[in-house]
Amino acid sequence: MANAKITDLTELTAVQGSDVLPIVDTLNDQTKKVTVTNVVATGLGTGVITTAKIADDAVTAAKLEDTTVTAGSYTLTNLTVDQQGRITAASNGTVTLADGSVTYAKIQDVSATDKLLGRSSSGAGDVEEITCTAAGRALLDDADAAAQRTTLGLAIGVNVQAFDADTAKTDTAQTFSAAQTFTAQTTHNGGLTVDGPYEQTVEAVSALDIDLSTGNYFTKTISAASTFTFSNPPSSGTVGSFTLELTVQTGGTAQWPSSVKFPGNNPPNITAGKTSIFLFITDDGGTRYRGAFLADYDN
Repeated sequence: MANAKITDLTELTAVQGSDVLPIVDTLNDQTKKVTVTNVVATGLGTGVITTAKIADDAVTAAKLEDTTVTAGSYTLTNLTVDQQGRITAASNGTVTLADGSVTYAKIQDVSATDKLLGRSSSGAGDVEEITCTAAGRALLDDADAAAQRTTLGLAIGVNVQAFDADTAKTDTAQTFSAAQTFTAQTTHNGGLTVDGPYEQTVEAVSALDIDLSTGNYFTKTISAASTFTFSNPPSSGTVGSFTLELTVQTGGTAQWPSSVKFPGNNPPNITAGKTSIFLFITDDGGTRYRGAFLADYDN
């Protein structure tokens, strides 16, 4: 090949590693040949290939050094990253929510009006929707027990009785440790045992009618002809009795209802200036009274 200027040589556009280049061996003062591969292998020292010399996206995954991280998908991952930005450790993690971080907007909507979140199914399990009735909702938004009683239509002393630990029960044996006053008729089907004094209010008869619903011991003073009547006896089959303490002044006489029967059907004679004790008993609703008396006590 004839000598030619380098600038006159044909450009080799597809360089291969086996292509030959002339080179001067300065140690031996000789001209020698080297391949392109020799030049590249020898000439690439530290820092020769800089970032600017690497094209974008030129380094593929296959050219990256493997790490110890196992390939795969991770849930709520905990990651460790080194200074080169490589993921050097990965594991599944858990989510920790700060107190108060879940807002109402992040809670799943209920399906309809009047739904509560809870669980109506037996045993532990997922949260469920529980239907709340209009009546239940009205109770839930009441401010206090008094408002709830109003919602329910309950009034203490009318529909319900206020709690009292000393309230007597009608179906339980009771022991009274303090004096008791009964202001209305009281029925004791199981009997009544009194351990202590038994006091009975004295009822003064204002007119001439003796009302058995008001008491059992009556007093009356008469000074003229007086016709007595008896009212409100207990029902038939129930024994009712009462005592009349009768004081007779001058001119006083007593006439009894036709339903009263004295021994021998003879009404007693009463004496002016004396007091007599009468006892009347009925067991047929007042159809008949049996009478007994103790007469002529000094006043």
